[in-house]
Amino acid sequence: MGRPTPGIFMSHDVNTSLLDVKVHYAEGMGLLAQLCEDITLDGFGVCLKGDNDPRYFTTQADATHFSGCKGKIVSKNGLYEGMMDDAINVHGTYLKVIKRVDDHTLIGRYMHDQSWGFEWGRPGDDVQFVRSETMELIGKQNQITAIRPYDKGEIQGAREFSITFKEAIDPAINEKSGFGIENLTWTPEVLFAGNTIRNNRARGTLFSTPKKTVVEDNLFDHTPVRLYCCVVIAMAGSRQVLAVMHHSSQSFYQCAY
Repeated sequence: MGRPTPGIFMSHDVNTSLLDVKVHYAEGMGLLAQLCEDITLDGFGVCLKGDNDPRYFTTQADATHFSGCKGKIVSKNGLYEGMMDDAINVHGTYLKVIKRVDDHTLIGRYMHDQSWGFEWGRPGDDVQFVRSETMELIGKQNQITAIRPYDKGEIQGAREFSITFKEAIDPAINEKSGFGIENLTWTPEVLFAGNTIRNNRARGTLFSTPKKTVVEDNLFDHTPVRLYCCVVIAMAGSRQVLAVMHHSSQSFYQCAY
């Protein structure tokens, strides 16, 4: 995982609550969670110490970042300010198909240089296949029956995985045309409510999940990109986006667009 020095790091945690916790500075992200289930942030803050804090910035990346989590992520009543990236970023990580072994087995590879070296899936997980150029879904959803590291002897540090699926893979899926594998099991529902996002460098919020996402009663104050733009950009490739995204009662003050 190439995302160093977060203020708080969570991995494979279950039913975690962080109440009234504040991160005033981190060289990386304020909170980084990967492969966790059910996280609640209530009164969480990535914020300056007060009006007399000599710093202008809090974190050098996202305030909170959730990668490959499942269950439900709740972030409410928080303050996110001065970060160099998003207040919240929720996403999974695709594997690129680099080899079709047979009709039931593919080799997939982590492609992002900051996201690899950790577990990607487990037997029983549901997946879908996406054409990279168009983000359209190809074939039917499938299920993992076996998965193992392909380029390493163990999961830690692995970048490639051999994955066997329950049903035959669509004939169109191969290593030449650019296909990604998305793990649907490790995608969360999200509630982002009652938060203040202000004076950051990049976007306000970024959600990429096919599960129900509710964003309501937040204040976006001097953010370069507002909530709605981020959601549309992040989720445009999902067929389910319009059915699951709900946002209401947002307040926007002097946002760029």
